[in-house]
Amino acid sequence: MRKFKGLSFLGLWVALLCWQCTPQEDNQPMPPLPDATNNNIDKKIAYLSKLIQDNQTNAEVFFQRATLNLSIGKENLALIDIDRALALKSNEPNYYWVRALALDQRSDFAGALAAARKAENMNLDKGIQPSPNTFKLMGKWHYLQKDTAAARRYLVAAQQSFPDHAEVYYYLGLLSKDAGDSVRTVSNLRTAIGLQSNYPQAYIALIDFYKKRGSRRWATAVAAEAVEQCPNQPQLMETYADLLMLGEKREVIAMQWYQRAADLQPDNWRLHYIVGMYHQREQHYNEAEKYLKNALANKPDLEKALYSLGTIYEYQRKNLPDALTQYELAAKITPYDTTITYSVRRVKKKIAYEEYKQSPQYILDQMRKRKEEDAARLLQQQNQ
Repeated sequence: MRKFKGLSFLGLWVALLCWQCTPQEDNQPMPPLPDATNNNIDKKIAYLSKLIQDNQTNAEVFFQRATLNLSIGKENLALIDIDRALALKSNEPNYYWVRALALDQRSDFAGALAAARKAENMNLDKGIQPSPNTFKLMGKWHYLQKDTAAARRYLVAAQQSFPDHAEVYYYLGLLSKDAGDSVRTVSNLRTAIGLQSNYPQAYIALIDFYKKRGSRRWATAVAAEAVEQCPNQPQLMETYADLLMLGEKREVIAMQWYQRAADLQPDNWRLHYIVGMYHQREQHYNEAEKYLKNALANKPDLEKALYSLGTIYEYQRKNLPDALTQYELAAKITPYDTTITYSVRRVKKKIAYEEYKQSPQYILDQMRKRKEEDAARLLQQQNQ
């Protein structure tokens, strides 16, 4: 999930509808999209693609295909089309607006803001005022570009038009948080959560606010609420687990949340490392091996994970070659750790002994040993 993902696909269409369109100035009419046969987005895109093959100079066709691709999350294809539309017709505010939305979906907020400013200026030159949705998005993009004054101006205007829109209050909350205004921070973020209970970013911002104030109890309470209201959000689960670990006798509960988060994020080495080391301490060796291997797959230089995995292979799996591999990898990272270097020597001796047991010399030595033992017993009997 991108931390500051752009509009939802439904929101995209709302944004396009809210943007006040300017009259078309060329004489190239847009062919109508058939409703009976082409009744879904893929068919509409295919229809437009056929029109484009026959006519490469109609900017509006490229624009329409860009909006469709954008609505299904294909922002890269949308950018290609909207740039071709702009190359054919550079004075269309709506084209720049779609470009801004596509760049927003790609998390290029500086580019989104630049394109949106062009669209806004063109419309203002024509006497067209920005729509409420424009205020909201411009406020967001200005905030992400650290232009707090402009961000506040746009967001306040958006708040007047969108009094029930959670995202507006979220960014107002971030502005208040950055300004050190505790009362407005909590008020705005709580309003955002009240309007949209499953709003992970708002919860994260509120938790961070309480943590920085040293209010661990409040931060933990908000995190507990967040994991309930926003299921399957690994970042919230990890944050909640981190806070639980600071409390007394709460490790078991924290580990449950760490493990749930780890299962949702196979590439998060920290989560898998924490869970793996916990299971190793608790002697849950199958689980420990699984999570430690996942941690090492994403961060191979975790010497403690390597050493722990080595002990599992040595003592639980009786797999000495794999144990030696893990110990040697750990020794390369921390060559002066005597515990690790001793483990390397110990396992090498064990492997050498196992190889010796498979050799003919071992059989001869065992036979000689038995003869010596028999002779010793016989001599003892005679002396008695």
